[in-house]
Amino acid sequence: MSAGSPPLEKPARSRRRRLVKRRTQIKNEISAAHSPRCPEGSLPRLSDVAPLGGGGALPTAEFASYACSLERELAEPLRRNEPPVVGIVRDDRLLLDCRTLTDSEVDEVAAAVAAARGRSMRA
Repeated sequence: MSAGSPPLEKPARSRRRRLVKRRTQIKNEISAAHSPRCPEGSLPRLSDVAPLGGGGALPTAEFASYACSLERELAEPLRRNEPPVVGIVRDDRLLLDCRTLTDSEVDEVAAAVAAARGRSMRA
């Protein structure tokens, strides 16, 4: 075996770049649909997350990922969306983990966020 990067390091870097790019796409799409009437602090933020693996042989393993962070109040309306958009609520923010979304779902998620904001502002 030749010296250099371990065999899994290159694919891992490539995957990280794709996730960071997807997170930025989601943030940009949501920001583009942002209404000036939205509450202060409602612009999406970029976050790093480490969700737990959740079971099997590695119940406490963490897998680094990237998320788009939104206001917590959107969690319920997004879960009720069709199709549902489910995130993680942590530190009073809703995190949409980019590992759980495909590039083709970015526009759909941004539209769901805009619709959920519209419903919450009317309530």
